Amino acid sequence: MKEFLSIRLLDRFRGAFTRAGYDFPALRVILQAKLTMGRRRPTSLMNAFSGTRKTEGDELRSSFFSSLWIYVGISLFLVPMAVFLEQPILRMGMLSAVQMLLLSSLLLSDFSTTLLDTRDRTILGVRPVSPKTAGMARLLHAAVYLGWTVSALTALPLLAALLAHGPASAAVYAVHAALQAALLMSLTAAVYYGVLRLWDGERLKDMINYVQIFLAAVVLGGSQLAVRLFDFSLAEQALQAQWWWTLVPPLWFAAPHGLIDGQGGGWLIACAVLSVAAPLLGLLLYLRLLPSFERSLHKLASKDAPDRPRQRRRRMPMASRLGRLLLRDPRERALLDFSLASLSRERDFKLKVYPSLGYAVIIPVLFVLPTLSSNEFRTDELSPNWSLALYGTGLAVPMLLLMLRFSSRPLAAWIFHAAPGLRAGQVHRAAAAAVLLRLGLPALAVPTLLFLAFFGPAILPHLAGLIPALSIFAVIGYRVIPRRLPFAEPFPTGNNVGGAGYTFLLMFLLLGLGLLHALIANLAGPVGLWIYAVLLLAGQHFSWKYGFREGAAEKKAPDNGNPTFRA
Repeated sequence: MKEFLSIRLLDRFRGAFTRAGYDFPALRVILQAKLTMGRRRPTSLMNAFSGTRKTEGDELRSSFFSSLWIYVGISLFLVPMAVFLEQPILRMGMLSAVQMLLLSSLLLSDFSTTLLDTRDRTILGVRPVSPKTAGMARLLHAAVYLGWTVSALTALPLLAALLAHGPASAAVYAVHAALQAALLMSLTAAVYYGVLRLWDGERLKDMINYVQIFLAAVVLGGSQLAVRLFDFSLAEQALQAQWWWTLVPPLWFAAPHGLIDGQGGGWLIACAVLSVAAPLLGLLLYLRLLPSFERSLHKLASKDAPDRPRQRRRRMPMASRLGRLLLRDPRERALLDFSLASLSRERDFKLKVYPSLGYAVIIPVLFVLPTLSSNEFRTDELSPNWSLALYGTGLAVPMLLLMLRFSSRPLAAWIFHAAPGLRAGQVHRAAAAAVLLRLGLPALAVPTLLFLAFFGPAILPHLAGLIPALSIFAVIGYRVIPRRLPFAEPFPTGNNVGGAGYTFLLMFLLLGLGLLHALIANLAGPVGLWIYAVLLLAGQHFSWKYGFREGAAEKKAPDNGNPTFRA
């Protein structure tokens, strides 16, 4: 195996690890193996810009390090913020907020998989490796990649801060970038540790998925809260430190820059202390709980056994009942139930798509939040046209459709080929209906209920047009994205889904649907929206009836009457 730079650096701390009770030779080998396999692991951001299949040699050249240039490009947009904002607290507070948002998203999309990975237990479980050593290897594995990512995100802003504000500001900024990463990783691990301790069996795996949605909502909601605080409090109070600054982590990391600038005050000093103490205490607590965390991970590796006997449900699930309104063919209805059952058991599928669903749920609310806050949350003065923000939930549709072809049991897809008289279009139609009704519809329902509470019945004409428009958008998306047999491919390593070009194309289509809806609302009012909704319902019927018809290559094979499923 290759002698990585991080491995050679780790060797310099052999004595410290040995005195702390770690088996350093085992730790070194485990980390080296993880890094070697990690070179084959594409990151989610890299796959967003490359959907092509790479050869083995290309994979060994590590797409992760290729993706670092993308992070450097993202940091380019932070340079003006680091240079032109004169107030040091405002400058570093905004920089910290943006960087913590980016790092939190990366922890959700890439590093959560590393922290919760149980595949190495089949090898390490039968060897004399202590949970403490195995947990440290897991932590160092995540820390190596997170360190490279933080370096790429902060390189250009750090250079700009050095040239514009001097070495003291740049040095504090560099230290705080590392502390931010430590704080976020320890918080993420703490949340997962709590879930692992409180639940087990099926409930544990469900809660892991729910935590993904919760963290995604907290990340986006927290970033918007920070922006609101800067807009309405900091500007009015001339950036005087207040008690609530201790509740806003980006302001912790901005406080030392205020002290360097000559500002003072007890709360500012308290925030400066928190910027150092909170990450270090979180990291020390994580290290202390490493053995317990590692032992708790066996719950994820255990078989899916129910916690208690479950009574068989007699009522038909709501998604299945709604699907019968779209699908009339008995074969398609059977395929719908099969797809719904498959989705309910696909833990890896949920783990990968739930963060996107969390973003889709909160994005419409974030569109309206600035206007609500400026009106002191008086909804009676707001226009019902703000309900167009619900089109933002459609951003989750491309991810759902792209992930539909993956399964943890891909060999079971033989049933599609074996079923007599089954066509590819029927399989695609039923699978698309299942994923949209099972996951997409609840993601739309949550913000819709909030908007109904905000605006009342006035948004009903908008909802009547919006729901069938999103349904037609999903059919178009399924036709645009290259089709694969549902549940027929194994989940890729990391987040290698691809299809970013199609996703961007569908985003523009979604924007066009929203603009068309807004134009009709402004020109024709509620009556025009109801007419538009009736036309869309007719379009929805025909799109779901004919939009999944297979081409000539997908029709019945003449030899056995079974379909040939092709991309």
